[in-house]
Amino acid sequence: MGAFARFAGPSGRQNHGGDPLADAAIDRVLDAPGTQPGNFVEAVQALAADGDSACAALIEHMTSTPAWVDPALIELGCEVTLAKSAPIGAVLAAGSLPEVYAVPAIARVLTASGRLKTKTWLRIVETGRFLRDVHGHDASQGLGQAARAVAQVRLVHAMVRRKVTERGGPPCITQQQMSFVVCAHSHVMRRGLASLGLPLTDRQARAHQHLWRLIGHRMGIEADGLATSPEEEARLYARLWLRMVDGTDAACRELTDVAVRTTAAKARLPQGLAQAIARRLVRPTLATRLQLGRRNGWDRALQLGIPIVRAVHDVGRALPGATRAALWLGRVVADAVVAQDPSRGEPVGVAAGRDALAEDSR
Repeated sequence: MGAFARFAGPSGRQNHGGDPLADAAIDRVLDAPGTQPGNFVEAVQALAADGDSACAALIEHMTSTPAWVDPALIELGCEVTLAKSAPIGAVLAAGSLPEVYAVPAIARVLTASGRLKTKTWLRIVETGRFLRDVHGHDASQGLGQAARAVAQVRLVHAMVRRKVTERGGPPCITQQQMSFVVCAHSHVMRRGLASLGLPLTDRQARAHQHLWRLIGHRMGIEADGLATSPEEEARLYARLWLRMVDGTDAACRELTDVAVRTTAAKARLPQGLAQAIARRLVRPTLATRLQLGRRNGWDRALQLGIPIVRAVHDVGRALPGATRAALWLGRVVADAVVAQDPSRGEPVGVAAGRDALAEDSR
């Protein structure tokens, strides 16, 4: 039963609960005198050093490693993601993000400031930077680059929750929503890779899911919102999908359309091919709701090409030195993504925090 038993019915906390540790810490940061630069992790550390108990509690959580963490699996999960960074980027833009955008409550928050519509490619690049950082060599360390990247995003979420509440808006970035997003990056990513002819082995899948379980923990998701295996995560995601996904809301369709069109333009792909990839990666009913268009010649070409990709992938994986070559190529792709981010000189998420503060001050 696993996740089905735990998510048989939405509780008040799952639907509306935020992240008490981060929410308390961001209150201290935003209420402190002086203008905040957007580097919330640095601000929390400074307040904790001055004796603030709320900030110290968050630092303690950020630096702790759960007993269930297996460093070997974390390392393998990072290698798997890096080695497949190019196809993972495609799945992210055309599969994982559209499924996240198909949750009306999430889509409305993302469209509230207009940043995702006006700075679409920058927002996608920021997500790519985040993925690069959280899959770094120090992913299992308490307060390395990976943990700091998660903490910054966690604190930006807390700031958004506070501002939306102050304006009388509905609860946002809840435990349930955060669990869904982690599943989208974890379960949907593996499902998408398999759909493109690039499936992970059982051990690779477990390592990838184990890493995202740790990321979810550091993001402030409580234990009953995190699956312990790929199989349990698939059941959890199915249950959350049925409860949360709609896709007919105007915000859902708008975000998906902007993301697919922008990605196609940057990758220099025909719009028809980009839409066909998205149709292959999301569920058919959702593709219809998101108005991703009708099947056409591009869909047939993909259908014929996937077995060829799978065969080449299987042969290539067996070649000597294939893993090292894939990791090298993955680093090249990841570096190319980072190079497109004008804020790459500062920690990931700081520009987003600064933009959010600037938006709130207007």
